[in-house]
Amino acid sequence: MYQYPSREELVGFFARHFISLSWFDKTHGQRSTENSGRGHYENVSGFVISIRDHWFWVTAGHVIEKIRIAKEKGQLLGDWHLDDSDALGARFKMPIPFDFDDAFKLFFYDDKFGVDYALIYLSPYYCDLLKCNNIEPLNEQAWCIGIPEDFDFYWLIGIPDELVHPSMNTEIIMKGCVLIPVQRIYEPPVEILTDLPRFYGKIPDKLKLANAEHVIEDISGMSGGPIFGFKKDSDDQLRYWVVALQSGWFKPKRIITACPVKNFADWIDSALEKLI
Repeated sequence: MYQYPSREELVGFFARHFISLSWFDKTHGQRSTENSGRGHYENVSGFVISIRDHWFWVTAGHVIEKIRIAKEKGQLLGDWHLDDSDALGARFKMPIPFDFDDAFKLFFYDDKFGVDYALIYLSPYYCDLLKCNNIEPLNEQAWCIGIPEDFDFYWLIGIPDELVHPSMNTEIIMKGCVLIPVQRIYEPPVEILTDLPRFYGKIPDKLKLANAEHVIEDISGMSGGPIFGFKKDSDDQLRYWVVALQSGWFKPKRIITACPVKNFADWIDSALEKLI
């Protein structure tokens, strides 16, 4: 008898493509005293994509812009890590120290026009470490080839801020990675319309975690998380593609905005083609 996967197994399956980036704000003052003196903890969502066999960590552009502004103001950000521990079959639960400052970064952020992309190049050193923990990038099969015109349903994966629980007295950071169903909409509120094409979706009014009483009220922190589209093929097999990356959150009506992944990936692909 076929046994359907649990919610935790589903999260782990799609978390094979998901990685969060974390760091500590050690700016002098109260923040520097948090987490046993390590500093104020920050965590953002993102995913791994492969373009011409090169791996990139992808997130929303405003995430990197926020970091840039903080550093420009003199905030002391450090102790950067990549966390791949949510992947199904992950052998190691400790995050990977990451050289954020020297990594190649590219980002575009213009909220008016709906442009909100960022990527960080992952060197072979980091790729090997991620592979050891069962991380798989979303390659051309997932963002370019055979994309259907419409999908049967959509899911968003990420880590909302309200499920991040750093401690004031210990170094332990608790985080919760979740899958959220998204109902695509084509007539969003005028307040969030932009000049360029965007994905708009409604999330359920009540998001209750499996085996828990907690209800997710706010998905802030999931910016940069991938939205997967699902479609059955001619053999009745369910397939999925990465459709968009979550960018904005209109909380009053629980509507998300997201930027198409293929547009950005195609542009990076063209740039790499000229370099190779």
